[in-house]
Amino acid sequence: CALLACAGAASPRTTAFRPRLSQPARAAVRASATPPWLGRFLEAFSGGGPGPEPSEDLKDLAAFMARPDGFTLRLTLGSEPAQSAGGSGTLAKGGPTSTVALSAKLALSLDDTPALDPLQGDLKLASESRYLATPPGFWCLEYAQGSDALPTSLALRLGCKGVAAGGATLVPAGPVTLTGRVERGARGGWQVVGGTCAVKEEVPLSRGILAELKVVGTFELQPAPAEAAARPGGGATG
Repeated sequence: CALLACAGAASPRTTAFRPRLSQPARAAVRASATPPWLGRFLEAFSGGGPGPEPSEDLKDLAAFMARPDGFTLRLTLGSEPAQSAGGSGTLAKGGPTSTVALSAKLALSLDDTPALDPLQGDLKLASESRYLATPPGFWCLEYAQGSDALPTSLALRLGCKGVAAGGATLVPAGPVTLTGRVERGARGGWQVVGGTCAVKEEVPLSRGILAELKVVGTFELQPAPAEAAARPGGGATG
């Protein structure tokens, strides 16, 4: 999966380059009353090469991902949520009642590197958290296989300080990968659905070590209200 390859790369982020925006279109953007960050996005999307202007849907998706008020992240970790998301639940150790809920505020920025496609950027915690950490942190979108219309999958990468409950380790310390689908909701706005949380587990083999992602829970990512964006958050409930 290209999305997980992006999330699991050794470098902070990987990039793919596709020219999108023509010179006349770029000039029109500079001459318009476009917000500065959107102007940088359109300029970055072009790479100076010929090509059509990004669609309104893509520009709207970029605005959603880089929204100034950020997002509220809610994680549900443990064997039961891991199994509900299709995982085995073996890495998120503990009994059936060992489930932990975490929340934090995230701020996502849009990378304006020339011709960068698909959409991606850095993320940071916008609130204090006992269990999560950035930097490094990043996010990236990916297109469905065989499609170049709009990105449909989202991956976020951030650090975890380790999560335990009842003397059992639910999530070990290290990088955490969050993946979900990005789609239009019933009211027309963007939403992230089907969120799963996974960590890398090293499996010893006869001729080396195999690293694979193991599901340890689920997550929700909701736009943060403007009045709550700067409010301290983060925490856990058993």
